[in-house]
Amino acid sequence: MSEELSNVEADLTTDIVEDGPDFVESPAADSLELLTFPVPDKDLDELAVVGLAKAAKRTEPEHSDTSIADETFVEEADSDDSLSISELEEFADEDANERVEYSKENRSFEIFPLPDEIKNRYAFLQDLPKNVAVMGGMARSIAREIITGDREPIRDIDLVNILGTDGESLNDEATLDKLSQQYMADDYAYGHGIQDDSLENYFDTRDFTVNESLIMNGALIVSNFAYNDLQENIIRPTHHERPSSTWRPGSRLALRALLMQTVLSECTNSYPTIEDLEIDGEYISSFESAVALNKAMSRGAETARRFTDLLADYGAIPAELGGKPKAAAKYFRKYRVYNFEFRPSSDSRVANTKSEARIDYYASDPTIRKALEEYDDHSDEKYTGHYSEADFAEINRQQYDDSDEEYDDYDDYYDDWEEE
Repeated sequence: MSEELSNVEADLTTDIVEDGPDFVESPAADSLELLTFPVPDKDLDELAVVGLAKAAKRTEPEHSDTSIADETFVEEADSDDSLSISELEEFADEDANERVEYSKENRSFEIFPLPDEIKNRYAFLQDLPKNVAVMGGMARSIAREIITGDREPIRDIDLVNILGTDGESLNDEATLDKLSQQYMADDYAYGHGIQDDSLENYFDTRDFTVNESLIMNGALIVSNFAYNDLQENIIRPTHHERPSSTWRPGSRLALRALLMQTVLSECTNSYPTIEDLEIDGEYISSFESAVALNKAMSRGAETARRFTDLLADYGAIPAELGGKPKAAAKYFRKYRVYNFEFRPSSDSRVANTKSEARIDYYASDPTIRKALEEYDDHSDEKYTGHYSEADFAEINRQQYDDSDEEYDDYDDYYDDWEEE
């Protein structure tokens, strides 16, 4: 574990230093001084402080080939292992476009002890064993509220078991299994309970900077990148996900950004912006789009309508389907993805709800019009509320049509889409 994260863990076991509010930056990757902010007896709206400054150092990118844009592959070297001038120029171009300002060498951390208001609202946080931490959307939501005062909706609880500095777990399997059943029942049902992770690897592998947040041992740990972007309401990929500005984002990352933008636009005081992520609908997988649409629909009709508007704006679905989630879902089932089932949310609010509004569709493209004709007179779009099981059953009655060659071979399937 790097010294900076060792310092973070050490601070969580010692008294909070009540100095500040200035943030002390790291002069080097292996030398980080942590300074914590005084939080006890303060209201949440008093906790926002000046944004953190960014340093400019660099690191070598770690990436998978699947994220590389077509133009950025470097040809194999000559047999004598020497590089031609053109190949060196390609390396130089890639190096010049590296997002060094978001590399781990320039990442530093802040610790906020949880305010009483947060601890009282989420009382279970005080019952978690040492080093069992809250990650994901709930950690981000708490971080956002502490830093900005905005409250992001929390849908579920995700826990991670942070290993000690010696790489050993502080909690036995029986304890973790019980916590998994209690707090992560849906994931546990699919065999995905609380996983082990190191503090360093956790922060090294987040998808967006705002997710570099963790609730552990009564405190919020947040990176300087997360802190800045939470303050500015920015959705930005991490260096881990996009080490170079020339890399095209994968479908899943792009869709997560659009869904996050949709949700945050409903609950934050400023409109969330997506930065350092150029989204092109032409390269977005239809299968992943269907998964993301299902998630948006599980949040309610208003969220789903906004999300389909964004999908249409970016060209991921035909413009005529923007703002029409049920129509878009049927369109995916008929022309884009084979045997995909849209699933209702486990939220009790979907039960016994009825469609509330009708929308007449118009499509200038004959292919889109063909997709809409069969159910145009039978489908109700919602303006508000949640989708019922009957709504999803209606969508799933739409059969895949393999007669249209345009949509014959559109997507690969992912085995793990239910896990996210």
